Amino acid sequence: MTSAVPAEPRSAHVHTPIPGPRSQALRARHGQHQDARTVHVYQDSRASAGNYLVDVDGNALLDVYGHIAAVPLGYNHPALIGAWREGRFDWAMGHRPALGVAPPAEWVDVVQALAAVAPAGLPHLLTVTTGAEAVENAIKAAFLRKMALRRGGRPWTADDLSQVMQNRQPGVNGLKIISFEGGFHGRTLGALSLTRSKAIHKLDFPAFDWPVVPFPASRFPLDVYAAENAAAEARALQQVEDLLVAWGPQVAGLIVEPIQGEGGDRHASPAFFRALRALLSQHQAAFLVDEVQTGVGTTGRFWAHEHWDLPEPPDAVTFSKKMLIGGCFLRPTLVPVEPYRLFNTWLGDPLRGAQAQVVLEVVAREGLVAQAGRVGDALVGGLQALQERYPALLSQARGLGTFAAIDVVDGPARDRLVDACKQRGLECGGSGDRSIRFRPALIFAERHVQETLDLLDRAAGSLS
Repeated sequence: MTSAVPAEPRSAHVHTPIPGPRSQALRARHGQHQDARTVHVYQDSRASAGNYLVDVDGNALLDVYGHIAAVPLGYNHPALIGAWREGRFDWAMGHRPALGVAPPAEWVDVVQALAAVAPAGLPHLLTVTTGAEAVENAIKAAFLRKMALRRGGRPWTADDLSQVMQNRQPGVNGLKIISFEGGFHGRTLGALSLTRSKAIHKLDFPAFDWPVVPFPASRFPLDVYAAENAAAEARALQQVEDLLVAWGPQVAGLIVEPIQGEGGDRHASPAFFRALRALLSQHQAAFLVDEVQTGVGTTGRFWAHEHWDLPEPPDAVTFSKKMLIGGCFLRPTLVPVEPYRLFNTWLGDPLRGAQAQVVLEVVAREGLVAQAGRVGDALVGGLQALQERYPALLSQARGLGTFAAIDVVDGPARDRLVDACKQRGLECGGSGDRSIRFRPALIFAERHVQETLDLLDRAAGSLS
């Protein structure tokens, strides 16, 4: 199969320990001014190509981590490089505009390109720069809708306008968003109140007193654990319903990831999400679907929630990562009546929006959503075979499309396995407390699946 990126290496190759001497020297310099402890390697951005990250020491790693799921077309895709050289991005290079005040004319084309992939029933678009900002604005939209419903069309009073400036808003300050244990929705303060994946994310930061319910993480294989999974989902739905009844009009919405990414690649069934949708509609609470990691084709559908066959669409869907720009799509009922309610200076990044326009063209032209579904089946099937080969080490192979994971027996063993993969040329990462996650680019193909499995097999063998 011809590579989508002609300069892509034929395979991974490693000739120094990772991180190598040049990466270590850069870390020492970098660390003088910025926390560099989280850096895996320092990348040679010009030499990296396709699915392979090349580091400054000349090692080529098959990248299934993708900068935390944020690389849509791999490295140096000819469509993006060609668009830059042809001048398609020139309009975004001279200055950075306040897009809500004086956007360039070309920005309208970008907005229309993004709107062309909007989830069904969500025609309104708000652009921002990051996934956390997308979540912040989705929950703000939910609060605005809830208060509009409670006021019944009545205007604000003089007391309302006075009290808000003192952070005292009777009724408003008690509004709540429900989230799930294990969820990750960002690190800004509102989003952080919804994030429940790791304590280190939240320690020492003030948080809203918002309710949390257990996520009914499916056990795999699904046919073996069908009864157990159904019971867990029923318990979670009952707890959501109990909160909606107990808190009544204070619950403005609920937020959920289609697959919990940071929390350990945890799944639930389409039936569970359909039942959530029905409960929230019944109680006039917004259904907010966080697709920052799962969006843009990686699960074999453009939006992961399309797998659910919802009878009624979500109220908001957030995106970022593989879209390169952040934002959320909104149902008309979540769009505020007044201007400036969902607003900031930049309202996104024109250059990243222009790049996203090119990415979406390639995704459509090359059929990359269908490819992610097909290739993902091969990846998950191969992970299942590896867990049968190493039953004392690996279990719970799972995934939708190439959004896949496998569990390791415990956290320390997982970390050793991730490092063993890296030393052999596979760049992967952890998820939750003992999972390895796979987040390759959309150009990830069958030959890359086989190489991934071979490298993981060699790494697992070295620990067994």
